[in-house]
Order: sequence, then C-alpha cells, then structure tokens
Amino acid sequence: MTGYAADGTARTFDVREGSVGYMPFCFSHYIQNTGVTPLWYLEVFKAPIYNPLTQWMDGINS
Repeated sequence: MTGYAADGTARTFDVREGSVGYMPFCFSHYIQNTGVTPLWYLEVFKAPIYNPLTQWMDGINS
C-alpha cells in the first residue's frame, strides 16, 4: 500500500495477511496485490453519510 501526502511525499509498505493498515485523513492511497492469492480488504471511512464515488465527484449529496 502506498500513501500520498499533499506535499508530494509518499510512503510504500507491505501489508500482510492479518495486518491492519491505516491511512491518515486526506491522504490518497493505492493498494496493489503483489501476492499470488486473491486480495480481500475492508476499507472504512468515517463519514455521516455514504455516497458512491460517482455521486461525490458529481457533487451530488443524497
């Protein structure tokens, strides 16, 4: 997983089975499976409502 900060810095680290990765608020991130088995991960956001990415990009609030 790689995290990108607004100042242009980035950090890449391995997350293994059973690990927990944390990305600070407002960091962009990229996750790539470098193993040979399928990757399953859970991404959690702290938000009062859920909007699909397409609605967020269009500025639509439901």
